[in-house]
Amino acid sequence: MVPMPDGSERQLTLKNRFYDPVPVADIDGEPILLAKALAPWEHVVACIPMLLIFGGGLIGGLCGVGAMLANISIMRSERPTGLRVAFCVGITLAAFVVYVLLAGMLQLAVAS
Repeated sequence: MVPMPDGSERQLTLKNRFYDPVPVADIDGEPILLAKALAPWEHVVACIPMLLIFGGGLIGGLCGVGAMLANISIMRSERPTGLRVAFCVGITLAAFVVYVLLAGMLQLAVAS
């Protein structure tokens, strides 16, 4: 319960979103954004690692989800736009490298 200026109280709940580290505050059914929403292009750049699911199955999906969550956190930062995009590209490439290494190790383990 949150005290209001007029002396009444309203119920506050925080709703987490899987893909975004910033929760949405909800006061008596009215959503209140605690941070500005990401632009559509920011979502696209941040979610590119999820493409690993299509070629990489479970291992690719796990690498993609981890990279996507890191990218969304970076997109929420106050860094300059070019730097945020560069970091997201780097994380996406790192996720791909991790996927290739993990898949290669699994293939070697199964083959031997």
